Amino acid sequence: MGNFDCYCFLCSGPLFEPQLGSASPRALTKRRQRVEKKRLALKSKIWYNSDSSESEEESEEEDEDDEFEERASYDPELATEERTDWIQYLQVLGFNPKAVGGSKAWISGSARYDDAGVIEVFNGSGLSFFYGENIAAKETHINIDPNQPPVEENNCYDCYVASNGNDVVFPFHSSCMAVLKKVYEWSRNSTSNKTMKGLDSPKIDMDSLYDAATVLSEDNAVHLKLDYGDISGPDQCWECHPGEEYSATDPLHSAVETIELPPLSTSSQSLYSRSRSSIDPFGAVPNEIIHFICNYLPGEDLSNFLIASFVVHCATLEPTFWKSLGCSRLPWAWELWERTTRHESQSGLPIDYKTLYLFVDARTSLPFGITNGLSDWMGLANRRRIWTACLSLLPHYFRSLQMGILDNAISSDITDAAIEGELFPVSYPPASGTAFQTLFLHSWEELRVTPSVFEAYWDLDKNLVGLGTSCGVNKRILGRGSGSGSGVGNGITKSADRINTGEWIQNLSLGLEILHPLHGTAVKRVDVTLTSGRKITLGDGRRNFAKRQLLCFSGYTFAGLSGQTGHNGVIGSLGILQCPTPKSLCDITSPKLSIPERLLWHPASSSVVHGRDVKLRPLVILEDAPINALTPHETFSWTAGDEQFSKLERISARLCTVPENTGILQLQCRFIRRFWEPKRGLGRNSGDVSEELVESEDTPVHHFDIDGPGGERIIGVKAQRTNGKITAITVSRNPMFFSITRRLNGQFCTNRGRQATFGQETQDEWATFEETKEHFIFGLAAGFSLSADSHEKHFSLMNSIIVLTKKHD
Repeated sequence: MGNFDCYCFLCSGPLFEPQLGSASPRALTKRRQRVEKKRLALKSKIWYNSDSSESEEESEEEDEDDEFEERASYDPELATEERTDWIQYLQVLGFNPKAVGGSKAWISGSARYDDAGVIEVFNGSGLSFFYGENIAAKETHINIDPNQPPVEENNCYDCYVASNGNDVVFPFHSSCMAVLKKVYEWSRNSTSNKTMKGLDSPKIDMDSLYDAATVLSEDNAVHLKLDYGDISGPDQCWECHPGEEYSATDPLHSAVETIELPPLSTSSQSLYSRSRSSIDPFGAVPNEIIHFICNYLPGEDLSNFLIASFVVHCATLEPTFWKSLGCSRLPWAWELWERTTRHESQSGLPIDYKTLYLFVDARTSLPFGITNGLSDWMGLANRRRIWTACLSLLPHYFRSLQMGILDNAISSDITDAAIEGELFPVSYPPASGTAFQTLFLHSWEELRVTPSVFEAYWDLDKNLVGLGTSCGVNKRILGRGSGSGSGVGNGITKSADRINTGEWIQNLSLGLEILHPLHGTAVKRVDVTLTSGRKITLGDGRRNFAKRQLLCFSGYTFAGLSGQTGHNGVIGSLGILQCPTPKSLCDITSPKLSIPERLLWHPASSSVVHGRDVKLRPLVILEDAPINALTPHETFSWTAGDEQFSKLERISARLCTVPENTGILQLQCRFIRRFWEPKRGLGRNSGDVSEELVESEDTPVHHFDIDGPGGERIIGVKAQRTNGKITAITVSRNPMFFSITRRLNGQFCTNRGRQATFGQETQDEWATFEETKEHFIFGLAAGFSLSADSHEKHFSLMNSIIVLTKKHD
């Protein structure tokens, strides 16, 4: 086996000090000329052969061996000892199956790379033998991991693959691990990962990191299968390419303390003339979209974007935009953002974050060929590269972490097949914490031989705070009740019932109070339907609640729950985990709930929508925001069949005409008095819709008389909304307009104008449904917005509408 090098698994950098070239003026000049030519070629995206001689004359004057060494060595004035000293501070990540306890991974003391993939680890006492006294003093802070095997028994390991029969470890620089920890901290706090389970710990789980590194190690690997940036050093042996000195520079060596923070100019005069372009293609683009585009543009392209469009320039004038952009796009310059915060806090003087952002980005985005005058930026440029590599490692780490959270006794038949359904909000204020999963079912064998207890935990206000099962002392609880000291007591009560051997959970029904404006809600009752047909009710069984169904689909078995905790530990959202039963194991996709299951869970809706011939025809459906997802659609019908249209006498609407809040508050249908049919309606404003609608100055009531006895019937419904409002605002102020088209004696009567419009008609498009030969319209389902602002006069306006149809008799 020939000699070869292995590299840091976080940066793919060398594990030993780099080769330095000659410091003679002539050698420095020639090297820098070659580097500058290559830098310009790279910038112009032109291929450049840095191994070719500049001219035959120069080639003859120079010794061939010296020429080769100079082309494979770093500039000694750039790769100084201060900047490259960090490379020798090595450690390894290993795994010890004999370690006591749940964790088996370990971090070594210092290490030294030997050759051919072998690395030696030490306990700290013998370091000066290899590195000199200075490193021994520098490494005294390292504590030996108790999981590390004794050095006396084993001090040689294989990097990445067991090529020499040793246990496998992953080498890293101490500075690179510090960068990874910063990346983890930043990623853990990012919006996209806030709902990920297992991120409650501020420390990296080394077992999961080892697992992730193992997955990313290929046969004969010398580093992980990651993108480490545009460096050409890692080869069979590390090659010191001139111009890439930054790749061997300590990433913790930062130049941010030397940056002069630019003050914000008080002048609002634009640097660009308004007359540059009479028509700006971004003139109609919202600022939010412009900011979104800016977030994905590299620094130079971003600068050109600002110059090309005056609208874009104006949309990005606010310093807060650039500060936010800097923190999200340049998080690796963490000392800089800490320094700016201190500066503004202490001096009170605003900073020109735009200038600062573009300056730092430009200094670190194209690090090849950094000159001696800018050499202090090499460390930050290398950190930027390492940060990106670590960021690409984290998804693999998170995946390993999720698997590690599950109990080792859980069957892979369950874990591999479990599907997470939709996560429904079940309390208000909404949940904002980390999402968790709890598997109630650990093996298929449990269904046959193991009884269990279904448990629910409630706080002083009788709100659900924990839900799950227990098998003896083994609790599988989502939320409170899952750990010592977090169960019954301190105001927490428990209700439970037995699940017998041979029966299991089929579906759950969560009882919630209807959410009214400015009032919270939570789960008050849990109804469990078992596979035997038996039902369990936990919580308040006396009141009639809206029921959010968590259903298992045909061929699937209930496996557990996913969810979040919200305000005061109350269960804030819940979703079902289910597995295909063994007989139906196959390629599967995540099942989706139907429209009735998603929207029509109001206690009064079941009798209307669960008929066999009922079809739902959505006109406008508002996306589920937390507050809207907690407000089930209401339904009302004006006929049960074709012949009952003769009872219908009037359709009425109570409107809101307050500026910025125009729309529909309530709908009601009235029947011929002799039938003694009570009024029906929907809407949640000011009283019972079964009573006469009450109007006021701001809430007029409009009527539309129907000649039901004469054969007139409703055959079409149209809905209209204001563009940009219904999708952008999830509480009040969502104008909706409703129109009914009528027919006399089986004919369309457009020539008589038998059409009524409730609300203020705009130029927006109408969503339309008309009855067909097979189906007639018998009613509507509608959703209403809620205001979450306690200081604002709220109106619950209609924000979505569904037409209900049945087959003709």
